[in-house]
Amino acid sequence: DGRDKSELTSNKRRLRQKWEELFFGRVVDAVDELAGEHHSNQSPILEMMKLVSIKSMYKSKAEEKRIVMISDMLQHTRRYSHYKTTPDFSNFNATPYSIEQKPQLSDVDVEILYLIRGKDILRQNRGHISFWEQYVSTAGGLITRVKTIN
Repeated sequence: DGRDKSELTSNKRRLRQKWEELFFGRVVDAVDELAGEHHSNQSPILEMMKLVSIKSMYKSKAEEKRIVMISDMLQHTRRYSHYKTTPDFSNFNATPYSIEQKPQLSDVDVEILYLIRGKDILRQNRGHISFWEQYVSTAGGLITRVKTIN
């Protein structure tokens, strides 16, 4: 998207615009088509982040590592759910489950394309995003961007 380019040698605005049109716009359209009114019994986001961090990020020798999450970020499994209680990272972090699901995100940038769902708008708030910021930070990573998608 041009963020890593120099203003002196690149047209960052044009690169960003091209990225929005050719990549981001297509991703949003695809997600809209797939997500629709999709319902699932589980949404194991913590488990997926751990899996991706161990399978892809941990052994990577890349200088820059980045994960792009496209999700409503509403964790929902039998053992932990954002639907049952308001996400509170301090409480979560004190559980054995948090230790089991801790990813390896040392020096990994995480970008979230945050799918806003009308029925969950009261759950999807600044406190919810804060939960994920703390989760990623505790694992050694950094959330660099949260872009909402309606």
